[in-house]
Amino acid sequence: MNLILFHLICICNVVVFIVYSVNVETLLLKDILDNRDYNKYMRTPTVNKSEPIQVEIEIALNTIHSLDMKNQILTTSFGIKMSWTDEFLTWNKSDYGETNAITAPISKIWTPDVLLTNYADKSNIFEDNDKRVYIYSNGLVERRDDIEVKTYCVVNPTRYPFETETCTLNFRAQNLDNKEQMLSIGLPANFLNLFKSNGEWHISKPDKIRHYTTIEHVNGRNFSVVILHIEMDRRQTYYVWRFLAPTVAITFINIVTFWLPVESGAKVTLSTFVILGFTAMIELFNESLPSTSDKPSYFGRLLWWLLGISGIILILNVIIIAIFYRKCGICARLCSICNSKKKGDNKNADQEKINLQKITICSSGICSPCCSENEDDIGITELKYVKSQEESIHHQGSNPENVCFSGIEEDRQETELKYVQSQETPTNQPGSSQENVDDIVNLKEDKKNRKKEDNLDETKKNEIKKKRRKQKASKYDKICYVLMLLAYGSVYTFFCYKLFVERENENVA
Repeated sequence: MNLILFHLICICNVVVFIVYSVNVETLLLKDILDNRDYNKYMRTPTVNKSEPIQVEIEIALNTIHSLDMKNQILTTSFGIKMSWTDEFLTWNKSDYGETNAITAPISKIWTPDVLLTNYADKSNIFEDNDKRVYIYSNGLVERRDDIEVKTYCVVNPTRYPFETETCTLNFRAQNLDNKEQMLSIGLPANFLNLFKSNGEWHISKPDKIRHYTTIEHVNGRNFSVVILHIEMDRRQTYYVWRFLAPTVAITFINIVTFWLPVESGAKVTLSTFVILGFTAMIELFNESLPSTSDKPSYFGRLLWWLLGISGIILILNVIIIAIFYRKCGICARLCSICNSKKKGDNKNADQEKINLQKITICSSGICSPCCSENEDDIGITELKYVKSQEESIHHQGSNPENVCFSGIEEDRQETELKYVQSQETPTNQPGSSQENVDDIVNLKEDKKNRKKEDNLDETKKNEIKKKRRKQKASKYDKICYVLMLLAYGSVYTFFCYKLFVERENENVA
Protein backbone atom coordinates (compact mmCIF):
# COMPACT_ATOMS: atom_id res chain seq x y z
CA MET A 1 0.00 0.00 0.00
CA ASN A 2 2.79 2.39 0.87
CA LEU A 3 4.54 1.54 -2.39
CA ILE A 4 1.43 2.40 -4.40
CA LEU A 5 1.08 5.73 -2.63
CA PHE A 6 4.74 6.51 -3.34
CA HIS A 7 4.30 5.91 -7.07
CA LEU A 8 1.19 8.05 -7.18
CA ILE A 9 3.01 10.91 -5.51
CA CYS A 10 5.87 10.67 -8.01
CA ILE A 11 3.51 10.69 -10.96
CA CYS A 12 1.69 13.70 -9.61
CA ASN A 13 4.94 15.57 -9.14
CA VAL A 14 5.99 14.86 -12.73
CA VAL A 15 2.63 16.02 -14.07
CA VAL A 16 2.79 19.16 -12.00
CA PHE A 17 6.31 19.87 -13.18
CA ILE A 18 5.37 19.42 -16.82
CA VAL A 19 2.30 21.60 -16.48
CA TYR A 20 4.32 24.20 -14.65
CA SER A 21 7.04 24.15 -17.26
CA VAL A 22 4.58 24.47 -20.09
CA ASN A 23 2.84 27.27 -18.34
CA VAL A 24 6.15 29.00 -17.66
CA GLU A 25 7.22 28.73 -21.34
CA THR A 26 3.81 29.96 -22.46
CA LEU A 27 3.91 32.86 -20.07
CA LEU A 28 7.50 33.66 -21.01
CA LEU A 29 6.78 33.60 -24.72
CA LYS A 30 3.68 35.72 -24.24
CA ASP A 31 5.60 38.13 -22.06
CA ILE A 32 8.37 38.50 -24.63
CA LEU A 33 6.26 38.79 -27.74
CA ASP A 34 3.18 40.59 -26.49
CA ASN A 35 3.96 42.55 -23.34
CA ARG A 36 7.19 43.98 -24.67
CA ASP A 37 5.67 45.06 -28.00
CA TYR A 38 8.09 42.89 -29.97
CA ASN A 39 8.14 43.77 -33.68
CA LYS A 40 9.41 41.09 -36.07
CA TYR A 41 9.45 43.56 -38.98
CA MET A 42 12.27 45.65 -37.49
CA ARG A 43 15.27 46.31 -39.68
CA THR A 44 17.73 44.57 -37.35
CA PRO A 45 17.06 43.28 -33.78
CA THR A 46 19.90 45.28 -32.24
CA VAL A 47 19.94 48.20 -29.83
CA ASN A 48 22.94 49.82 -31.50
CA LYS A 49 21.84 50.30 -35.12
CA SER A 50 25.32 51.40 -36.21
CA GLU A 51 26.69 47.86 -35.90
CA PRO A 52 25.53 45.03 -38.18
CA ILE A 53 23.97 41.92 -36.77
CA GLN A 54 26.15 38.83 -37.01
CA VAL A 55 24.54 35.77 -38.59
CA GLU A 56 26.51 32.53 -38.41
CA ILE A 57 25.77 29.70 -40.85
CA GLU A 58 26.99 26.19 -40.15
CA ILE A 59 26.58 23.57 -42.89
CA ALA A 60 27.04 19.82 -42.57
CA LEU A 61 26.98 18.13 -45.98
CA ASN A 62 25.11 14.83 -45.69
CA THR A 63 25.32 13.40 -49.20
CA ILE A 64 25.51 14.20 -52.89
CA HIS A 65 22.56 12.63 -54.66
CA SER A 66 23.42 13.38 -58.27
CA LEU A 67 25.00 15.78 -60.70
CA ASP A 68 23.05 16.19 -63.92
CA MET A 69 25.79 16.87 -66.46
CA LYS A 70 23.30 17.65 -69.22
CA ASN A 71 21.37 20.33 -67.28
CA GLN A 72 24.27 21.16 -64.90
CA ILE A 73 22.20 20.75 -61.73
CA LEU A 74 23.61 19.44 -58.46
CA THR A 75 21.29 17.75 -55.96
CA THR A 76 22.62 17.65 -52.39
CA SER A 77 21.28 17.03 -48.93
CA PHE A 78 22.73 18.92 -45.98
CA GLY A 79 21.95 20.11 -42.51
CA ILE A 80 22.15 23.85 -41.90
CA LYS A 81 22.11 25.81 -38.65
CA MET A 82 21.72 29.57 -38.57
CA SER A 83 22.30 31.43 -35.32
CA TRP A 84 22.05 35.10 -34.42
CA THR A 85 21.52 37.20 -31.31
CA ASP A 86 18.20 39.03 -30.95
CA GLU A 87 18.73 41.63 -28.22
CA PHE A 88 14.96 41.97 -27.72
CA LEU A 89 14.46 38.30 -26.87
CA THR A 90 16.37 38.14 -23.57
CA TRP A 91 15.10 37.36 -20.04
CA ASN A 92 16.29 36.64 -16.54
CA LYS A 93 16.26 32.91 -15.86
CA SER A 94 15.54 33.31 -12.16
CA ASP A 95 12.29 35.12 -12.93
CA TYR A 96 10.96 32.20 -14.92
CA GLY A 97 11.93 29.19 -12.89
CA GLU A 98 15.48 28.92 -14.28
CA THR A 99 14.14 28.42 -17.78
CA ASN A 100 17.14 28.78 -20.11
CA ALA A 101 15.58 28.02 -23.52
CA ILE A 102 12.19 27.94 -25.17
CA THR A 103 10.89 27.15 -28.64
CA ALA A 104 8.88 29.53 -30.75
CA PRO A 105 7.43 29.50 -34.26
CA ILE A 106 9.69 31.14 -36.80
CA SER A 107 6.79 33.23 -38.04
CA LYS A 108 6.63 35.14 -34.71
CA ILE A 109 10.19 36.49 -34.58
CA TRP A 110 12.69 38.34 -36.72
CA THR A 111 14.67 36.16 -39.19
CA PRO A 112 17.87 36.94 -41.08
CA ASP A 113 17.86 38.01 -44.69
CA VAL A 114 19.58 34.99 -46.26
CA LEU A 115 19.04 33.76 -49.79
CA LEU A 116 20.53 30.80 -51.66
CA THR A 117 21.36 32.57 -54.92
CA ASN A 118 22.14 29.59 -57.18
CA TYR A 119 19.05 27.59 -56.25
CA ALA A 120 17.62 25.68 -59.22
CA ASP A 121 13.97 25.27 -58.16
CA LYS A 122 13.03 28.21 -55.98
CA SER A 123 14.73 31.31 -54.65
CA ASN A 124 14.28 30.87 -50.90
CA ILE A 125 14.77 27.64 -48.98
CA PHE A 126 13.80 29.24 -45.65
CA GLU A 127 10.11 29.81 -46.34
CA ASP A 128 8.75 27.28 -43.82
CA ASN A 129 6.73 29.47 -41.46
CA ASP A 130 5.70 26.50 -39.29
CA LYS A 131 9.30 25.80 -38.37
CA ARG A 132 10.14 26.23 -34.68
CA VAL A 133 13.40 27.76 -33.47
CA TYR A 134 15.29 27.66 -30.17
CA ILE A 135 15.52 30.90 -28.17
CA TYR A 136 17.98 31.15 -25.26
CA SER A 137 17.89 33.52 -22.33
CA ASN A 138 20.82 35.58 -23.66
CA GLY A 139 18.93 36.28 -26.90
CA LEU A 140 20.66 33.63 -29.00
CA VAL A 141 18.35 32.20 -31.64
CA GLU A 142 19.11 28.96 -33.47
CA ARG A 143 17.37 27.59 -36.51
CA ARG A 144 18.11 24.04 -37.69
CA ASP A 145 17.04 22.58 -41.03
CA ASP A 146 17.70 19.35 -42.90
CA ILE A 147 16.99 20.10 -46.52
CA GLU A 148 17.56 18.72 -50.00
CA VAL A 149 18.42 21.39 -52.54
CA LYS A 150 19.08 21.61 -56.25
CA THR A 151 21.65 24.16 -57.26
CA TYR A 152 23.22 25.15 -60.54
CA CYS A 153 26.75 23.92 -60.99
CA VAL A 154 28.89 24.93 -63.96
CA VAL A 155 30.63 21.69 -64.90
CA ASN A 156 33.91 21.29 -66.74
CA PRO A 157 33.46 18.41 -69.21
CA THR A 158 37.10 18.46 -70.37
CA ARG A 159 38.04 15.29 -68.46
CA TYR A 160 34.59 13.70 -68.34
CA PRO A 161 33.97 10.95 -67.24
CA PHE A 162 37.23 10.84 -65.24
CA GLU A 163 37.05 14.32 -63.80
CA THR A 164 36.81 16.21 -60.53
CA GLU A 165 33.96 18.71 -60.35
CA THR A 166 33.73 21.77 -58.10
CA CYS A 167 30.29 23.08 -57.19
CA THR A 168 29.32 25.88 -54.83
CA LEU A 169 26.49 26.90 -52.51
CA ASN A 170 26.19 30.70 -52.47
CA PHE A 171 24.34 32.43 -49.61
CA ARG A 172 23.73 36.16 -49.80
CA ALA A 173 21.48 38.84 -48.31
CA GLN A 174 18.79 40.23 -50.56
CA ASN A 175 17.89 43.50 -48.80
CA LEU A 176 20.32 44.05 -45.91
CA ASP A 177 23.80 45.21 -46.92
CA ASN A 178 27.02 44.60 -45.05
CA LYS A 179 26.41 47.63 -42.79
CA GLU A 180 23.26 46.00 -41.45
CA GLN A 181 23.99 42.28 -41.61
CA MET A 182 27.19 40.25 -41.82
CA LEU A 183 27.22 36.60 -42.71
CA SER A 184 29.83 34.03 -41.68
CA ILE A 185 30.08 30.34 -42.47
CA GLY A 186 31.56 27.36 -40.69
CA LEU A 187 31.68 23.58 -40.71
CA PRO A 188 31.15 21.08 -37.88
CA ALA A 189 34.23 19.55 -36.34
CA ASN A 190 33.47 16.11 -37.80
CA PHE A 191 31.95 17.28 -41.08
CA LEU A 192 33.76 14.65 -43.16
CA ASN A 193 32.46 11.81 -40.97
CA LEU A 194 28.93 13.10 -41.41
CA PHE A 195 29.22 12.91 -45.20
CA LYS A 196 27.98 9.72 -46.86
CA SER A 197 29.25 9.17 -50.39
CA ASN A 198 27.03 7.65 -53.04
CA GLY A 199 27.86 5.26 -55.86
CA GLU A 200 29.05 8.01 -58.22
CA TRP A 201 30.64 10.80 -56.18
CA HIS A 202 32.86 10.85 -53.14
CA ILE A 203 34.98 13.33 -51.18
CA SER A 204 38.38 11.88 -50.39
CA LYS A 205 40.04 14.57 -48.27
CA PRO A 206 38.90 17.18 -45.73
CA ASP A 207 40.35 20.01 -47.83
CA LYS A 208 37.92 19.12 -50.62
CA ILE A 209 35.25 21.16 -48.81
CA ARG A 210 36.21 24.80 -48.37
CA HIS A 211 34.32 27.91 -47.29
CA TYR A 212 34.92 31.63 -47.15
CA THR A 213 33.16 34.96 -46.77
CA THR A 214 33.33 37.77 -49.29
CA ILE A 215 31.67 41.05 -50.21
CA GLU A 216 29.64 41.30 -53.41
CA HIS A 217 28.86 44.62 -55.05
CA VAL A 218 25.29 44.73 -56.43
CA ASN A 219 23.45 47.85 -57.64
CA GLY A 220 25.76 50.22 -55.81
CA ARG A 221 25.51 48.36 -52.50
CA ASN A 222 27.84 45.87 -50.81
CA PHE A 223 26.35 42.61 -49.57
CA SER A 224 27.91 39.97 -47.40
CA VAL A 225 28.24 36.62 -49.18
CA VAL A 226 29.27 33.20 -47.88
CA ILE A 227 30.35 30.46 -50.31
CA LEU A 228 30.76 26.74 -49.72
CA HIS A 229 33.05 24.99 -52.23
CA ILE A 230 32.47 21.27 -52.74
CA GLU A 231 35.17 19.48 -54.71
CA MET A 232 34.03 15.94 -55.51
CA ASP A 233 35.68 13.10 -57.39
CA ARG A 234 33.74 10.89 -59.74
CA ARG A 235 33.99 7.17 -59.18
CA GLN A 236 35.46 5.75 -62.38
CA THR A 237 34.63 2.03 -62.28
CA TYR A 238 31.20 2.36 -63.85
CA TYR A 239 32.42 4.62 -66.66
CA VAL A 240 35.44 2.43 -67.35
CA TRP A 241 33.12 -0.48 -68.11
CA ARG A 242 30.61 1.69 -69.91
CA PHE A 243 32.87 3.76 -72.18
CA LEU A 244 36.58 2.96 -71.97
CA ALA A 245 36.49 -0.86 -72.07
CA PRO A 246 34.16 -1.06 -75.12
CA THR A 247 36.26 1.56 -76.91
CA VAL A 248 39.50 -0.38 -76.39
CA ALA A 249 37.77 -3.63 -77.42
CA ILE A 250 36.44 -2.11 -80.64
CA THR A 251 39.91 -0.73 -81.35
CA PHE A 252 41.46 -4.18 -81.12
CA ILE A 253 38.72 -5.57 -83.36
CA ASN A 254 39.59 -2.93 -85.93
CA ILE A 255 43.28 -3.88 -85.82
CA VAL A 256 42.37 -7.56 -86.30
CA THR A 257 40.97 -6.78 -89.77
CA PHE A 258 44.54 -6.68 -91.12
CA TRP A 259 45.09 -10.22 -89.86
CA LEU A 260 42.23 -11.64 -91.91
CA PRO A 261 43.03 -13.18 -95.31
CA VAL A 262 41.93 -11.24 -98.35
CA GLU A 263 39.71 -14.02 -99.72
CA SER A 264 37.76 -14.34 -96.46
CA GLY A 265 35.47 -11.45 -97.42
CA ALA A 266 35.16 -10.27 -93.80
CA LYS A 267 37.66 -7.41 -93.84
CA VAL A 268 35.30 -4.73 -95.11
CA THR A 269 32.37 -6.12 -93.12
CA LEU A 270 34.31 -6.02 -89.86
CA SER A 271 35.65 -2.51 -90.57
CA THR A 272 32.12 -1.29 -91.27
CA PHE A 273 30.94 -2.82 -88.00
CA VAL A 274 33.70 -0.97 -86.12
CA ILE A 275 32.69 2.35 -87.67
CA LEU A 276 29.07 1.78 -86.66
CA GLY A 277 30.22 0.85 -83.15
CA PHE A 278 32.23 4.06 -82.74
CA THR A 279 29.31 6.08 -84.11
CA ALA A 280 26.95 4.57 -81.52
CA MET A 281 29.53 5.16 -78.79
CA ILE A 282 29.85 8.83 -79.72
CA GLU A 283 26.07 9.25 -79.72
CA LEU A 284 25.78 7.60 -76.30
CA PHE A 285 28.62 9.71 -74.91
CA ASN A 286 27.23 13.01 -76.21
CA GLU A 287 23.83 12.37 -74.62
CA SER A 288 25.32 12.83 -71.14
CA LEU A 289 27.27 16.03 -71.92
CA PRO A 290 25.99 19.62 -71.74
CA SER A 291 25.27 21.37 -75.02
CA THR A 292 28.38 23.53 -75.04
CA SER A 293 31.36 23.94 -77.34
CA ASP A 294 33.65 25.88 -75.01
CA LYS A 295 35.41 22.91 -73.42
CA PRO A 296 35.14 19.69 -75.43
CA SER A 297 35.87 16.45 -73.64
CA TYR A 298 39.19 14.71 -74.19
CA PHE A 299 37.41 11.38 -74.30
CA GLY A 300 34.96 12.72 -76.89
CA ARG A 301 37.86 13.87 -79.04
CA LEU A 302 39.43 10.43 -78.59
CA LEU A 303 36.27 8.80 -79.96
CA TRP A 304 36.26 11.10 -82.98
CA TRP A 305 39.94 10.38 -83.69
CA LEU A 306 39.28 6.66 -83.43
CA LEU A 307 36.33 7.01 -85.77
CA GLY A 308 38.54 8.80 -88.30
CA ILE A 309 41.24 6.12 -88.09
CA SER A 310 38.54 3.45 -88.52
CA GLY A 311 37.42 5.18 -91.71
CA ILE A 312 41.00 5.11 -93.01
CA ILE A 313 41.24 1.41 -92.17
CA LEU A 314 38.03 0.72 -94.08
CA ILE A 315 39.40 2.54 -97.14
CA LEU A 316 42.70 0.64 -96.92
CA ASN A 317 40.89 -2.70 -96.73
CA VAL A 318 38.77 -1.81 -99.76
CA ILE A 319 41.90 -0.81 -101.70
CA ILE A 320 43.72 -4.02 -100.76
CA ILE A 321 40.78 -6.16 -101.89
CA ALA A 322 40.12 -4.18 -105.09
CA ILE A 323 43.71 -3.89 -106.32
CA PHE A 324 45.37 -7.08 -105.17
CA TYR A 325 42.55 -9.59 -104.98
CA ARG A 326 40.49 -8.38 -107.95
CA LYS A 327 43.33 -6.96 -110.04
CA CYS A 328 43.08 -9.35 -113.03
CA GLY A 329 39.34 -8.96 -113.23
CA ILE A 330 39.58 -5.17 -113.44
CA CYS A 331 42.42 -5.19 -115.98
CA ALA A 332 40.64 -7.83 -118.08
CA ARG A 333 37.63 -5.59 -118.37
CA LEU A 334 39.74 -2.57 -119.29
CA CYS A 335 41.78 -4.46 -121.88
CA SER A 336 38.72 -6.08 -123.43
CA ILE A 337 37.22 -2.64 -123.85
CA CYS A 338 40.51 -1.42 -125.36
CA ASN A 339 40.71 -4.32 -127.81
CA SER A 340 37.07 -4.17 -128.82
CA LYS A 341 37.47 -0.53 -129.70
CA LYS A 342 40.19 -1.47 -132.25
CA LYS A 343 38.09 -3.94 -134.23
CA GLY A 344 37.31 -2.78 -137.72
CA ASP A 345 38.35 0.31 -139.59
CA ASN A 346 38.45 3.61 -137.76
CA LYS A 347 37.72 6.50 -140.11
CA ASN A 348 37.27 9.16 -137.43
CA ALA A 349 40.48 10.99 -136.53
CA ASP A 350 39.31 11.78 -132.96
CA GLN A 351 38.36 8.17 -132.36
CA GLU A 352 41.77 7.02 -133.64
CA LYS A 353 43.43 9.48 -131.25
CA ILE A 354 41.51 8.02 -128.30
CA ASN A 355 42.36 4.48 -129.42
CA LEU A 356 46.04 5.42 -129.69
CA GLN A 357 45.97 6.60 -126.05
CA LYS A 358 44.44 3.30 -125.01
CA ILE A 359 47.11 1.42 -126.94
CA THR A 360 49.80 3.32 -125.03
CA ILE A 361 48.15 2.43 -121.69
CA CYS A 362 47.86 -1.26 -122.56
CA SER A 363 51.40 -1.50 -123.92
CA SER A 364 52.92 0.32 -120.92
CA GLY A 365 52.82 -2.80 -118.75
CA ILE A 366 50.07 -1.73 -116.33
CA CYS A 367 47.79 -4.60 -117.34
CA SER A 368 48.89 -8.03 -116.19
CA PRO A 369 49.43 -10.90 -118.68
CA CYS A 370 46.34 -12.70 -117.40
CA CYS A 371 44.12 -10.07 -118.97
CA SER A 372 44.70 -11.28 -122.53
CA GLU A 373 44.56 -14.94 -121.63
CA ASN A 374 40.97 -14.79 -120.48
CA GLU A 375 39.57 -14.10 -123.96
CA ASP A 376 38.56 -17.05 -126.07
CA ASP A 377 38.71 -15.34 -129.43
CA ILE A 378 41.98 -13.53 -128.87
CA GLY A 379 43.52 -14.85 -132.09
CA ILE A 380 40.74 -13.57 -134.33
CA THR A 381 40.68 -10.23 -132.52
CA GLU A 382 44.43 -9.82 -132.87
CA LEU A 383 44.38 -10.68 -136.59
CA LYS A 384 41.68 -8.18 -137.28
CA TYR A 385 43.51 -5.66 -135.17
CA VAL A 386 46.76 -6.17 -137.19
CA LYS A 387 44.90 -5.68 -140.45
CA SER A 388 43.28 -2.49 -139.27
CA GLN A 389 46.61 -1.17 -138.00
CA GLU A 390 48.45 -1.86 -141.26
CA GLU A 391 45.71 -0.21 -143.25
CA SER A 392 45.84 2.82 -140.98
CA ILE A 393 49.64 2.87 -141.44
CA HIS A 394 49.25 3.07 -145.21
CA HIS A 395 46.80 5.96 -144.87
CA GLN A 396 48.43 7.95 -142.05
CA GLY A 397 52.02 6.73 -141.88
CA SER A 398 51.75 5.82 -138.21
CA ASN A 399 54.23 3.61 -136.35
CA PRO A 400 53.10 -0.06 -136.22
CA GLU A 401 55.03 -0.74 -133.05
CA ASN A 402 52.33 0.72 -130.75
CA VAL A 403 50.13 -2.37 -130.92
CA CYS A 404 47.90 -3.26 -127.96
CA PHE A 405 49.00 -6.77 -127.17
CA SER A 406 48.96 -8.37 -123.72
CA GLY A 407 51.16 -11.42 -123.45
CA ILE A 408 51.57 -12.42 -127.21
CA GLU A 409 54.49 -14.76 -127.81
CA GLU A 410 56.99 -14.09 -130.60
CA ASP A 411 56.17 -17.24 -132.58
CA ARG A 412 52.49 -16.29 -132.66
CA GLN A 413 53.34 -12.86 -133.99
CA GLU A 414 55.51 -14.30 -136.79
CA THR A 415 52.79 -16.75 -137.86
CA GLU A 416 50.14 -14.05 -137.92
CA LEU A 417 52.35 -11.65 -139.88
CA LYS A 418 53.06 -14.35 -142.46
CA TYR A 419 49.35 -14.82 -142.80
CA VAL A 420 48.83 -11.12 -143.40
CA GLN A 421 51.62 -11.02 -146.02
CA SER A 422 50.14 -13.99 -147.82
CA GLN A 423 46.79 -12.19 -147.88
CA GLU A 424 48.40 -9.12 -149.44
CA THR A 425 49.88 -11.07 -152.43
CA PRO A 426 47.88 -10.90 -155.67
CA THR A 427 45.38 -13.68 -156.08
CA ASN A 428 46.14 -14.07 -159.85
CA GLN A 429 49.62 -15.50 -159.19
CA PRO A 430 49.89 -19.26 -159.66
CA GLY A 431 49.93 -21.37 -156.51
CA SER A 432 48.85 -18.55 -154.18
CA SER A 433 45.54 -20.16 -153.20
CA GLN A 434 47.15 -23.41 -152.13
CA GLU A 435 49.72 -21.60 -150.00
CA ASN A 436 47.01 -19.59 -148.29
CA VAL A 437 45.07 -22.74 -147.45
CA ASP A 438 48.17 -24.40 -145.99
CA ASP A 439 48.95 -21.34 -143.85
CA ILE A 440 45.43 -21.26 -142.48
CA VAL A 441 45.54 -24.95 -141.60
CA ASN A 442 48.87 -24.53 -139.87
CA LEU A 443 47.59 -21.54 -137.97
CA LYS A 444 44.57 -23.45 -136.74
CA GLU A 445 46.67 -26.40 -135.67
CA ASP A 446 49.04 -24.11 -133.77
CA LYS A 447 46.10 -22.48 -132.11
CA LYS A 448 44.67 -25.85 -131.01
CA ASN A 449 48.03 -26.91 -129.61
CA ARG A 450 48.35 -23.69 -127.69
CA LYS A 451 44.88 -24.13 -126.26
CA LYS A 452 45.70 -27.64 -125.07
CA GLU A 453 48.87 -26.46 -123.39
CA ASP A 454 47.04 -23.55 -121.85
CA ASN A 455 44.31 -25.80 -120.50
CA LEU A 456 46.87 -28.13 -118.93
CA ASP A 457 48.80 -25.32 -117.25
CA GLU A 458 45.81 -23.10 -116.44
CA THR A 459 45.23 -24.56 -112.96
CA LYS A 460 48.87 -24.27 -112.01
CA LYS A 461 49.08 -20.73 -113.35
CA ASN A 462 45.98 -19.70 -111.44
CA GLU A 463 47.40 -21.16 -108.24
CA ILE A 464 50.70 -19.35 -108.73
CA LYS A 465 48.94 -16.06 -109.47
CA LYS A 466 46.64 -16.49 -106.51
CA LYS A 467 49.61 -17.19 -104.26
CA ARG A 468 51.39 -14.09 -105.50
CA ARG A 469 48.31 -11.97 -104.92
CA LYS A 470 48.04 -13.35 -101.40
CA GLN A 471 51.67 -12.51 -100.72
CA LYS A 472 51.21 -8.97 -101.98
CA ALA A 473 48.03 -8.53 -99.95
CA SER A 474 49.72 -9.95 -96.85
CA LYS A 475 52.65 -7.58 -97.32
CA TYR A 476 50.41 -4.54 -97.54
CA ASP A 477 48.30 -5.82 -94.64
CA LYS A 478 51.40 -5.89 -92.45
CA ILE A 479 52.43 -2.40 -93.50
CA CYS A 480 48.94 -1.02 -92.82
CA TYR A 481 48.80 -2.91 -89.51
CA VAL A 482 52.00 -1.28 -88.27
CA LEU A 483 50.93 2.18 -89.42
CA MET A 484 47.48 1.97 -87.85
CA LEU A 485 48.94 0.50 -84.65
CA LEU A 486 51.22 3.52 -84.40
CA ALA A 487 48.27 5.83 -85.06
CA TYR A 488 46.15 4.19 -82.35
CA GLY A 489 49.07 4.22 -79.92
CA SER A 490 49.68 7.93 -80.51
CA VAL A 491 46.02 8.81 -79.97
CA TYR A 492 45.73 6.79 -76.76
CA THR A 493 49.02 8.16 -75.43
CA PHE A 494 47.86 11.74 -76.01
CA PHE A 495 44.55 10.95 -74.32
CA CYS A 496 46.19 9.42 -71.23
CA TYR A 497 48.61 12.32 -70.96
CA LYS A 498 45.88 14.96 -71.14
CA LEU A 499 43.50 13.08 -68.88
CA PHE A 500 45.73 11.85 -66.10
CA VAL A 501 49.23 13.34 -66.22
CA GLU A 502 48.13 16.96 -66.62
CA ARG A 503 45.54 16.56 -63.84
CA GLU A 504 48.21 15.28 -61.45
CA ASN A 505 50.42 18.23 -62.39
CA GLU A 506 47.58 20.65 -61.73
CA ASN A 507 46.89 19.05 -58.34
CA VAL A 508 50.56 19.31 -57.37
CA ALA A 509 50.68 22.95 -58.46
